[in-house]
Amino acid sequence: MPAVYFLIPILAAVIGWLTNVIAIKLIFRPYHAVKVPLLGMSIQGVIPKRKGEIAINVGRVVEQELLSVQDLIPHFENGIYNKDFIVPMVDTVKTNLLNRLPPFIPEKILSYLGKVIEDVLYKELPLILPDLTKKGLKSLGGNVSISTIISQKINGLELSQLESMIVSVTRKELKYIEILGAILGFLIGLVQALIIYFF
Repeated sequence: MPAVYFLIPILAAVIGWLTNVIAIKLIFRPYHAVKVPLLGMSIQGVIPKRKGEIAINVGRVVEQELLSVQDLIPHFENGIYNKDFIVPMVDTVKTNLLNRLPPFIPEKILSYLGKVIEDVLYKELPLILPDLTKKGLKSLGGNVSISTIISQKINGLELSQLESMIVSVTRKELKYIEILGAILGFLIGLVQALIIYFF
């Protein structure tokens, strides 16, 4: 069998791989529309061209399917029992109250009052905070849109940043697509070589 029959599948594999590499690049590039002379059309990467639409859709999917303000409420409620959450609050309230007392009050009395305030706050805050937090978050939920926040974040990214982010997440899958292009190209080339050889 002449060498040309072996070259056909190899060339087809290279073409298949190269085609997929270029196709992947064209998802992101060019960033800005480039006019094609004579054809009367412009070329722009799919993601740069539809960045705003993609941002809105990603935000909507995240809020509707993955994460909403209502989903966050239980996590906040659990967090308010955390010592790291309550201790600073107690210290702030105690300090503010003691600072408002007249300066002539003896230090021992101030120390005693501070201890009483701490005891009361450590006892009462865990009882009232869950309800207050729930009400506050529910009220906040009506004014905060996760989808809008995500959409603004995506739109705020430079196109190069957005490309890097997407590629870093999908690098392995994109590599498979390139390799698959080579494999399919090789198989198509092999079939062509066999057809030419036998017919």
